[in-house]
Amino acid sequence: MTKTVIAMAVAAAVVITLLIFTFATIGNYNDYTRIENLAKAAQKNNENVLDNTRKSIREAANISDKEVEALTNIITGYAEARGGNTAGSGQLVTVGMVTEAVPGISGVKTLQNLQNILVAGRTDWKNAQKDLLEIKRQADNLIQVFPVGTILKMLGKKEIEVVIVTSKETSQNFESGEDNTEWVK
Repeated sequence: MTKTVIAMAVAAAVVITLLIFTFATIGNYNDYTRIENLAKAAQKNNENVLDNTRKSIREAANISDKEVEALTNIITGYAEARGGNTAGSGQLVTVGMVTEAVPGISGVKTLQNLQNILVAGRTDWKNAQKDLLEIKRQADNLIQVFPVGTILKMLGKKEIEVVIVTSKETSQNFESGEDNTEWVK
């Protein structure tokens, strides 16, 4: 009888261990799926932020798509190549930068409105990019640890890929490890 009790206890321990492992695996799988869905939504939101800014620029200035693109470049990296978050005069986005991107605009009120749209657009863009990177970090923390990551990969999960938009100059700086930009022109 003692051997039967011991065998039943061992069997119960094995079953409980398997159940714990199964429920932990299901929980981790579902957590990662939620993060994947969040990453997809955040990536789409990133596109939405840029699109909304382009539409705001177009409506405020009644300008061509090419000119909208020139102003959008200020949001996505052009201004960073001119001094990070500041440009020559120390303002976030200067009227000079706007008139340089779209020389045909001269009305002070229109220029100030565009400047405000660009500053708000850059802030929204920066925050959307940061949110996306945080989601990527959370996913990496889950899929790159042992044993959870190994199990998730065995179940077909892959690391989340996100698209972070940056300027050509910034990409070149990171490839070369050098920054030879003249910050003030």
